[in-house]
Amino acid sequence: MNVVVLTNTIDNAGDYLHRYASLRLIKSKMKVASIREIDRTDAQLPENNDTLESSDIIFIPGGPSFRQNLIPEICNVPEKFWWKTALLGSGVKHRRMPPFNESTLRFLNTSLPVSVRDLATAAVAKKTIRDNQVCMTGCPVSSLTPAMINDDFGAASSPNSPSIDVALSDGQDYNKGANQVVNHLGELLPNSRIIRHSHRDSNQQEKNSVISIGGSHEKLINTYRSCRVHLGFRVHAHLVCLALGVPSLLIVEDERGASLAEQYGCETFDFRKRLFILKVLNRIGFNAFSGFLAKKYAEQIIRKFDDAPEKIQTHAAVSPLWDAYFLEVLEALKIRQSEAVN
Repeated sequence: MNVVVLTNTIDNAGDYLHRYASLRLIKSKMKVASIREIDRTDAQLPENNDTLESSDIIFIPGGPSFRQNLIPEICNVPEKFWWKTALLGSGVKHRRMPPFNESTLRFLNTSLPVSVRDLATAAVAKKTIRDNQVCMTGCPVSSLTPAMINDDFGAASSPNSPSIDVALSDGQDYNKGANQVVNHLGELLPNSRIIRHSHRDSNQQEKNSVISIGGSHEKLINTYRSCRVHLGFRVHAHLVCLALGVPSLLIVEDERGASLAEQYGCETFDFRKRLFILKVLNRIGFNAFSGFLAKKYAEQIIRKFDDAPEKIQTHAAVSPLWDAYFLEVLEALKIRQSEAVN
């Protein structure tokens, strides 16, 4: 099959990891004759029309794809191709969302069966989509295995003696409260390293001996497979650790993380209410008090973290879901192609 994948990666290492996992998943589940990538924001450009026209199927992978403004703000794939386009591992950040715009609703009910990454997205999708199938698959990152990683990147240099004891993944760039907490965790845990998923705050990186992995899935994978245990806010760090069997405790900052405990039975620390308090304090200028609270919160997290989380590998749980999804997509595509011919 001729496959087109509409991607968009700028700086966040998690986006690069999702892109890598999605492409690997597609190649492993389909007979691919050719695969082409197009930036999802350029899908409507005339120079891309022939590529989209000649494709058998179009995938839109990525967490943020299940948004009320998906079409045309996040991806502007022309309407004439919607019938052979599929969302792959799509997700929401919040269960309570503004109404979907008209073009997005039409796309969701016209496209191929929709793959969703978590239970929160499945709940929203089933309320939103009337004329299409919603398939719970998990995130493509969850389909990775240690063997796949070793095949693509070589075996880990010293799996029995990790180079990083505790890897602390940072918060989103805009989440000052989360990063206050991470900085305190870095000070309180002597054998830890803070992992920045995007390029920013170079002075802070030097102060805290931070590892910057922005713009690279290779750096992300090699960093987390070389740690003994992960603690932090980044969902993709948590997912890759679960896939690789590295113990991980996710500090939950939004709905994505909140769904994971129920979905995979993994440990999480729900931090949303505390982050809201820090957000308010920072917004009104009470920075000293927010810093004091952030340290207290970090101490609470460490007390919960004293017992290292169990190792959980997600591949066995999601592999049958992905198998079923690709069968569903290919069957739907076959029916639509047959109808078009007739």
